[in-house]
Formats: sequence, C-alpha cells, structure tokens
Amino acid sequence: SKETHKSIAEQIKEQITARKAEFDQFKSGALRAFPLTIKVAAEMGAGNANYTQEQIEAGYTVAPRYANTLLSWLKWGSSSKETVAYMQMVNPDGAAAIQADGTIAPLIDFDLTKTTSTAVDVVGRVDISEDMLDDYDGLATMIQNELKYKVDLLTEQSIYTLITGTAGGFVLTGLAVKAPNTLDAIRAAATQIEESGFGMADTVVLRPSEWYNLVSAKDADASYVMLSIVTYLGTTIDNLKVLKSTGIAAGKLLVFDSTKVNLMNYKNFEASFGYIGNNFGEFVMTLRGKRRLHKFIKSNDVGSFCYDDIATIKAAIVEV
Repeated sequence: SKETHKSIAEQIKEQITARKAEFDQFKSGALRAFPLTIKVAAEMGAGNANYTQEQIEAGYTVAPRYANTLLSWLKWGSSSKETVAYMQMVNPDGAAAIQADGTIAPLIDFDLTKTTSTAVDVVGRVDISEDMLDDYDGLATMIQNELKYKVDLLTEQSIYTLITGTAGGFVLTGLAVKAPNTLDAIRAAATQIEESGFGMADTVVLRPSEWYNLVSAKDADASYVMLSIVTYLGTTIDNLKVLKSTGIAAGKLLVFDSTKVNLMNYKNFEASFGYIGNNFGEFVMTLRGKRRLHKFIKSNDVGSFCYDDIATIKAAIVEV
C-alpha cells in the first residue's frame, strides 16, 4: 500500500508528546537543545504551504520570493557515508583494427583515477518566542515556510553555481539557419552536447522573461508561432524539459543532461531547538535547520552541459 506521510505539525506533536519529560526539561532550561527529525514526503515542499490557525486569519502571507524549481526536477540518490569516491577513465589510448590473421592486435588501454566527494552542510536558524513551543501548527509553518525553504533555497543556488561553473560555453560550428532566434540557440546547445559525444540533453533553463519572448513569437500577421516541437504550455521544447528560473543570469540559457548532476542526501533535513547566550532569560530560543548532501559533476561529463549568452549562440549560427 502507498505510504502515508505525516504532516510536519503531526511529526512535531508526536515527537514532543513521546518525549514529554525531555521536552519539559528543555523548557525549564535543564537541557540546552531538543532535536527533532522532520521527514518530508517529496524532496521539495511547495514553499508557501499554510498550516497556522490564527484567530483573525489563518497563517501569514509570505513575502514575494524565489520559487525553487531545480531540486524537484533533478534525480536524488542517498548515501550513508560522509565521503563518496568514484572512478573515472582517463588517458584512453589505442583503437580496434581490421587486420589479417597472424598479426598482433593493437593495444587498447586507459588509466583510472579516483575522486572523492565530501558531504556539505546547508544550515540556517531563526529565533522564536518560547510561547511557540506549544503551537505545533505554528512551528510547522515556521519550519516549512521559512527555515526549510531557506535551507532548500541555498541548496538550489549552490547546485546552480556548481552547474554553471562547470558547464562550457557554446563552441560548435557549422550550424546554419534563417534568422536565428532563441529556439535555434536552445537546439544548437543541445546539438553541441550530442555532436561532442556526451549523450542527450534533457533540460533547458530559461529566465521567465526569455521564456516569454520565446513562446510569444508572432508572424507578420501577428499570429502566434508555436512549432510542433514546443508544447502548448511551453513546458517542453524539442524533448527538453523547460525550467523557468531566475537562478541563471539574465540573457543566458543553460542546456544539460540532468542525469549527469550527482546529488545524494547524506542527512535529511532536521530541525532542533536550543538556547544561545542569554536567550533563556529572554524567553527566546533558536530554531535551527540543517541538511547534509553530496553534489558533484564528474569531469568526464563536463561536455554534457552548455551555458552561454543567448546572443552569443545566435551569433555563432550562420544565417542563410
């Protein structure tokens, strides 16, 4: 049967109730910290879920902010180790040959190199009133809407930094079309990945404004031009998943093979309470969140990523 996932509020209430004696010691100041383990059904929550029940209005309206999109699209694995090692082929040499019997076959060889990933910590904290300890729904709102959101936000930003810092620019030559546009630039970047022997791209990231310019193209009669390779809602372009995000710089596009981004949860998101300095006397406590993960791209897979200015790619395509 399908597993039923408990809400964050239910998990908080269950753990506090089960450890009431320990919780009472924490509230009295006898213990300096009270850790909680929070499990989330999906890798990413909605980021603006509302659980708090207020007398006037339920919950609160979050400030306008970035919406995480990359974390829920990428594939996640798990690891029980703080370090993860992997082997890569380097210095390949030799090739097969067609030759007559009785001759020595050509030598084919390569070297292996070992690389190690060390888990990184993504952490954050918020100060809350001690009165919130008895408000399970309020704690759930704070954890989901603010603490976990900020931890996940930095996680996504760090992955974008990893990808864009690893990806190469557009260098492919020999492409020619009439009046190159953004769609041509996307397809050219995907073609570069295939042409270089690095497999098939499956993702394109565009800023929302660039996506708008792409799907809003019109012909001379002001009729919308939507090619069959672009889905009606613009969520897929030439079999590439479209992610609209401000995680990349203005005027840029990012095309890549998402399977080449290696992500592993080492420790799931956890929240814990504690006092810092004079917080106990001020009836203020700190709510701390943390997750640990591995994130890396193998050097042999660098060619599976293309990140460049849309204008640069357009200019590199020969106009016919």
